Amino acid sequence: MTLFEEITIKCTAEMIAARDHQTIADVVNVGRTRSQKTSIGEGTILDVLGITVGNTFLDVINSASDFRHVKRIIARGDFDVSTPTAQGGIQALVPSVLTQAQSDNLKALGIVNDHVTAARVANALDGGE
Repeated sequence: MTLFEEITIKCTAEMIAARDHQTIADVVNVGRTRSQKTSIGEGTILDVLGITVGNTFLDVINSASDFRHVKRIIARGDFDVSTPTAQGGIQALVPSVLTQAQSDNLKALGIVNDHVTAARVANALDGGE
C-alpha cells in the first residue's frame, strides 16, 4: 500500500483537503509499525520472559525435535524475531508455554514504529509517494 492510499484510508476527505500535513501525519502514525531485523539469544529471552518462564521456553526449544535447528540459532544469538516464521513460531507456543502477553512481549522485539513526517505526507499528497 502506498502512503497516499494509507492517508486516504485513515483520514477524512476534509482533513486531506485542509492539507494540514502534521495533523495527517499524526493520524497516519497511530499504530504504524514495521518489522526490523532483531537477532536475540538466550539472555534476551530470559530478560524479556523472566527466569522461570524463559527457562521453560528454552527447555521446550531445546527438547522438542520440531525446534532442533532453532535451538542452535538461539544459542548463537541469531534468532531473528522480526521474521514471519519466528513470529508464528512464538505465537504457536500460546497458551501451552507462553501467555499471550508474554508472546507479544517477545515478538515486539522485532517490531518498531514506522512514523511518517509531515514532509512525506506533503510529498504523498502531491503525487510523489
